[in-house]
Amino acid sequence: MTITETHQLPYVSRHNPADFPASWSSYALTGYNGTLPNKFLLDTFAWKTRPCCQFISGTLTIYYQPIQGGHGDNSSQAGDAGNDSWFIYKNGVQQASGFLYSTTTPPYKFAAGSGPYTKVINLTAAMVDCNQLSFGVQDDTKVISAKINLTYCCVNEGCGKN
Repeated sequence: MTITETHQLPYVSRHNPADFPASWSSYALTGYNGTLPNKFLLDTFAWKTRPCCQFISGTLTIYYQPIQGGHGDNSSQAGDAGNDSWFIYKNGVQQASGFLYSTTTPPYKFAAGSGPYTKVINLTAAMVDCNQLSFGVQDDTKVISAKINLTYCCVNEGCGKN
């Protein structure tokens, strides 16, 4: 069984607040294609599987552009997208994170509006537990779209029967 779902405009991001730290409720949030700096995108994918399906593999792919220019993942300058990151949370606990813009892969310096860029994140069973994935992107970066691709192995007969 394969599940593919894409979130982009006109979809309005709807995140599960229980997955993110409580202190984040005060963060300024934006939706897909947001153009204002210093705002986070938080979103939750939710899907259904048949009974007796086991997660095999999956990816989250984020398509994005910097709202402000930057200098790669070691930047500490204000107003610089270079220190922006992606993150995956479940029940208030961070499952994974990483920088969006790398200093190990050119270009080390980038302009506002450059790209778009693509980040592919391999998912684990823990990240997609309960048929839900909550992720976010920080904060000087416009998320154009996000897509999940999930593969499950399903038993068709006899599962759950006495």
